[in-house]
Amino acid sequence: MKQRLFITLTFTSLVLLGCSTPKEFMMPFRNFEYTSDRGFPVKSSNSDFTFKASVNISTNVDRIVTVSMDSTFGNEATLLEVFSYKKGKSKLSQTKLFPKSGFDNFKIKIDSLNLMNQKDQETFESALHRPVTLFVVEIKENGKYNQFRFNTFFPDTAKTSEQYEKLQKLIFKEFHFPLYIK
Repeated sequence: MKQRLFITLTFTSLVLLGCSTPKEFMMPFRNFEYTSDRGFPVKSSNSDFTFKASVNISTNVDRIVTVSMDSTFGNEATLLEVFSYKKGKSKLSQTKLFPKSGFDNFKIKIDSLNLMNQKDQETFESALHRPVTLFVVEIKENGKYNQFRFNTFFPDTAKTSEQYEKLQKLIFKEFHFPLYIK
């Protein structure tokens, strides 16, 4: 009797819980090449041009803006938001984006900032009473790759190095991602 009850409960729970789990579909053609619209490293991207900026504005939300332009797969821009909660829980949200000035003009603006030769920020005077925004930027174009990091005081108006301020302004101007600060 106990065995039968156990089997019945097990079967019932599998049926009820099994229906609520997300489904995974086979898409083998999707793995031939990738355009950095996924979480893989930009350095390995097959796109002709890829720009990725990981941004944290001193909150529990990390934002990752990725723009890839490719002759085969076309142009894509995505925003991945990672919400970190207590007890190690996280929530992910991915949204399609479109640069305000268009893909071609966005690339021209990025090229004008000479990001391929940009280095990590060497000095940054932080203060505990002011928010600090962390940027980690990756760029790959025609096989050349660069990665660097810098900090600013966004949303505070205090200025840091002009080269980093220009990139920060470009990112926030081109991509209107939501800020959840009250």
